[in-house]
Amino acid sequence: MGLLDFFKNKNASTINEEEILALELEIDELEVRFEQEPDAIYVRTALLSALSKAASTYSQHPKWRNKVPNIIDRLNELRAQARSNFQ
Repeated sequence: MGLLDFFKNKNASTINEEEILALELEIDELEVRFEQEPDAIYVRTALLSALSKAASTYSQHPKWRNKVPNIIDRLNELRAQARSNFQ
């Protein structure tokens, strides 16, 4: 593998659209459950986990990279809510 091949492969996405759409659906379902049960720690934990996975997954796909800042903002909101509940 030459140096040019290394950089060429770096831009290739290993994440497919179906994976991303399934993750989006999971996040949407968890958001609805979280609205219904805002005090359920297991729902918040699952949502945080799904959002973290989404941030990582979306950043690897050029078409979805623009959604990463919104996901990070949502992660920060959920973490701030969790912190305020412990005080």
